[in-house]
Amino acid sequence: MRAWQQILLLVLSLGGSEVAAAGEQPISVHYNTRVPYAYVEHGEVRGLMAEPIARALKAAKLPFNWVETPFSRQMATIKGNTGADCMIGVFKKPGRERIGRYSAPVYQDRPQILLVRADDEVSFQRYPSLRAAITDGQFRLLIKESYSYGPGFDALLQARKGPTEHVYNENGQMLRMLAESMTDALIMAPEEANALIRHRELKPEHFAYIRYPDTPAGEWRHLFCSFKVAQSVLDRFNQALTVASR
Repeated sequence: MRAWQQILLLVLSLGGSEVAAAGEQPISVHYNTRVPYAYVEHGEVRGLMAEPIARALKAAKLPFNWVETPFSRQMATIKGNTGADCMIGVFKKPGRERIGRYSAPVYQDRPQILLVRADDEVSFQRYPSLRAAITDGQFRLLIKESYSYGPGFDALLQARKGPTEHVYNENGQMLRMLAESMTDALIMAPEEANALIRHRELKPEHFAYIRYPDTPAGEWRHLFCSFKVAQSVLDRFNQALTVASR
């Protein structure tokens, strides 16, 4: 991101926080552009995760700035615990509590689907369950490296026997790979698939959403912070988030 854009985002993010306690360290809130959860529109970070988080931080009088950072680097930053850093949209995953603190739930996804090309929809309907499709399906499945799809999906992925490719690409690039037949399926929340297909100016009728009867409920997404962000700070955020959601 260009320097002037970073300065603009910093000014915007601090707009509601100028009455924060004197000397309080601003929180670096890391995001990667991911429609519909976080994206820049007219110089402002918007989205299903970004907007309620910004409102709660401002209501709690917590100074912060937005920092656009690739996902894998975000997790390394939290683990490094060198500053007051948080990342948005994180699922709870066993073991992560050892490297950071979770906020209260911010947003619950709709149940995730297998996003496939419409021409392949019939071939996915032969699987009786999500378990059968993920563990035994011989289709090519594209997975984001170092990413959690929630405990239910993660457990199935560990047992998968079919071809699986792990990439560091963002979801927009992964969608392009699906559209160009470089892979056969992605795991994605339907609201993200809807928004991403529109954002990429692709045709919705070229894709199919596959949901099986045993698909887990949608996962809750959280703000996930380094231990340099005190629990008392997260408590203020959680309280403001609760008030704002009423």
